[in-house]
Amino acid sequence: MPMKPLKRCSAPGCTARVTEGDCSKHRRPTNRILGYDAAWTRLRDAFIAAHPFCAFCGDVAQQVDHVRPFYSRHDPLRLDRFNLRSLCTSCHARRSRRQQLEQPGVPDHGHADPVQSAPGIYSHVQNEEPGIG
Repeated sequence: MPMKPLKRCSAPGCTARVTEGDCSKHRRPTNRILGYDAAWTRLRDAFIAAHPFCAFCGDVAQQVDHVRPFYSRHDPLRLDRFNLRSLCTSCHARRSRRQQLEQPGVPDHGHADPVQSAPGIYSHVQNEEPGIG
């Protein structure tokens, strides 16, 4: 059976040849490897049930966000319920996009603090990084 012709990796500027998608250098790790496993799913489901509204805009939340990002499956921030907040899909996408553009460890200045804009609702959150307003 003939093989498919190889094409370039879909990452910009990469010249590696692959059958499809990205080369091993640019392939995104699985969610499980990144720390989003069964333990995370249970915590996420319980958290969003207890906090059903977006911490930023007040709409119905569909996502659970880490206030301070975690960096490995063994990072204590990963499953720390005090490091979580519920967000709607659009606020989560904006926050994620902003995080990707910034250097790690640089605070997100210049936006409304969700804990201040919704006092009492998320009073358990130690918000070290202002939200996206």
